Amino acid sequence: MQYRRLMIKHILAFLLFQASSLSVHSAELPDLGAPDLIEYDQQTEEQLGRAFTTSLHTDYSLNYDPEVVSFVRKIGHKIASQTGNHRNFRFYVINNDSINAFAGPDGVIGIHTGLIQAVQSEDELASVIAHEIAHVTQRHLSRRYEYQSNQGNIASIATMLAAILIGMQDTNAGMAALMGGMGYNMEQQLKNSRMHESEADFKGIEFLQKANYDPYAMGQFFARLSKAGQNNSSSLPEILRSHPVTGHRLAEAENRAQTMPPLKAREPDNSLNLIKLRLNQANLQRDSHNLFFSENQSAAENCYQLNLINMNSPTNDEKMNKSRTCLWQLMKDNPQQILYSNLMMESIVKDQHKNKELLNRVLKYAEYQQALHPNDVSGLLRYADLLISLDKVELAQQTLESRNENQKYQYQVNQKLSEIYASQQKNAEAYYFQAVAQLNIGNTERSEYLLKKAEQNINGTNFILEHKIFIFSNKYANLLKKDTKRPEQ
Repeated sequence: MQYRRLMIKHILAFLLFQASSLSVHSAELPDLGAPDLIEYDQQTEEQLGRAFTTSLHTDYSLNYDPEVVSFVRKIGHKIASQTGNHRNFRFYVINNDSINAFAGPDGVIGIHTGLIQAVQSEDELASVIAHEIAHVTQRHLSRRYEYQSNQGNIASIATMLAAILIGMQDTNAGMAALMGGMGYNMEQQLKNSRMHESEADFKGIEFLQKANYDPYAMGQFFARLSKAGQNNSSSLPEILRSHPVTGHRLAEAENRAQTMPPLKAREPDNSLNLIKLRLNQANLQRDSHNLFFSENQSAAENCYQLNLINMNSPTNDEKMNKSRTCLWQLMKDNPQQILYSNLMMESIVKDQHKNKELLNRVLKYAEYQQALHPNDVSGLLRYADLLISLDKVELAQQTLESRNENQKYQYQVNQKLSEIYASQQKNAEAYYFQAVAQLNIGNTERSEYLLKKAEQNINGTNFILEHKIFIFSNKYANLLKKDTKRPEQ
């Protein structure tokens, strides 16, 4: 173990000590007591962000459940919209049972599924997201470390950062090595770390309140975790290792929350509880645990859970129809809660014995939901799957393609389009949409390769796809090493 720690420290030190000066210290930000800390420039940060995002998608288990990721992203972008910062924030969910979250380069925020399970309210989850957003707006990552500007090493550094931030390496050794850049002593490193955490709390609570979330939730959540860690020091949550909690820090958070204006009244929302049920069901399938109904659950949550269970386990039609009856009622009573209608569509797609009358009702309701939630990717993907299950493949393709440009997150939509075209043996289109999907996650090399494969598989009359490739190549010419001459018509 000692040898492994030393190796990690030496590797990280080697990567990070080669750093060259990339920009001057920003006059907008407070001096954190280390005058020679410098920020990397915007181009380097964007390169690191793309490489970091690629590493997340290729090296780690991301949660692609449409409902889970949409839930987290709605909260994240609601808070990010209050920062006045035009950074391209992106939010991802990591399949990891540890209670943790992280802020990576260029606005990439990661939330562990263990954290979602640990929070007791949406406000608490929002408080952690706000804290991580504040790390980004205050440029703590770039102010703490320097990076070499050589393009060939960007991916290696981003991959190492991902390993440390997600906690897959030895966190203590890794963070010590990262924070050791330019030879700071441990006292200075810890001082900077504490100041960063205090600053992230200060700004995060401001963002939290502006987004109409409880500003007290941040201090309450960290205090509860800290108390649990004191009672069982051997199982200290990961988030407390990278975000150490002190009495002074909690007092500062309390005082900061007291200065915030009162919140506006909010409509009751049970989305967090429903999302937890989805995560519980995923754990049940993965680990063969026994899923149980909690006495604290509402009737709506019991109904949702029952449909999750029936959908994912063999059951008779009578039992399935009975559980869908209550779900259908929830859909009619709560049209704003897209999680109910999404589950109904998901359930019907998986059903081997489809009820035509129910299918028609759900299809009409799904069309209504599409109009009500035009920018919700989870609803779009469930609707497309429903159309495909009804042999309306062409309509599914048209719907996905027409709505894709308006989506902030296009990776899963393009993946779905690639799968649809591949199932029809339309290889050129399948390669093209896979190329677009790979660029969505920053994987430029893979995107270039797939784009060439798309061109190789085009027949002589597919002018529409040739035009799409031309437009795509020109739009991202700065990223793709590709000839962007217009194809012969």
